Amino acid sequence: MRHLCRAVTLIILGAALAACSRQAPPDSPAAGEAATAAESAAVMPRDADCRLSMGWDPWPPFHYEDVGGELAGFDVALLRAMAAEAGCELQFERDSWGALLGKLREGRLDLLTGATSTEERQEFALFSAPIRREEFALYVRAGEVSAWRADSPGDLMEQGFRLGVIDAYVYDDVIESILAAPDYMEQVAYAHFGEALGGMLLDGEIDGFVENVYAAASIIRRLGLSESITRHPLRLGEGTDVHIMYSKASVSPKQVAQLDAALQRLKDSGSYEALRVQYLE
Repeated sequence: MRHLCRAVTLIILGAALAACSRQAPPDSPAAGEAATAAESAAVMPRDADCRLSMGWDPWPPFHYEDVGGELAGFDVALLRAMAAEAGCELQFERDSWGALLGKLREGRLDLLTGATSTEERQEFALFSAPIRREEFALYVRAGEVSAWRADSPGDLMEQGFRLGVIDAYVYDDVIESILAAPDYMEQVAYAHFGEALGGMLLDGEIDGFVENVYAAASIIRRLGLSESITRHPLRLGEGTDVHIMYSKASVSPKQVAQLDAALQRLKDSGSYEALRVQYLE
């Protein structure tokens, strides 16, 4: 089932105009540490055989185009730093998450970030060490929290709640069990990106949506929706580790190990934490 949102076009235009990079000021500690990491990485010898393509879809603060049209975000900055540290060349390709996942399966794309490791994906992908912890929350129209009281997501769905999610995403076990339940299939609507879910909610097509807490906060802030959309207090789960997902068809285990080592060096040097503060706080 696919729902088209009448407000999607306006929301996308608003997002493009309102998007802003959360880069730290040049004289801030975060910017200084990130600059030091970049300078250090710049002197690493580049491996002529290490050319990687990273897929991305608009999902601030992890990957997005800033007001100048430059690709930015935590995952983007982290992968650039890792690639430089490992001596790799990194290119970017934009598409919907579902389309990117298909390309990675076929070996036409090398990596995706923010991915949950599952048995199905392990058949065609290799996974990095965890790059961050992901927590999801439920968002509803402001003023309607009391209308949807429940002790669990299942209780909520029993009340006829219409839930919006991102197509082809893997959520934590609690939400995945809802999506797999035949009784709730007609109550679940799918979108390609978070801004579309926000539009569907405001248009009354769904009663709420599930989104990463950082991504939802960014959407609500950038589009000026703090008085229209609010977080529901219902706890969805404990969160999950997310990884970089590499195509088995185009990336070797040796390259994954090299990039994992680069990630660990960024963590040891403090550069990872500087990026986390810059984009996620």
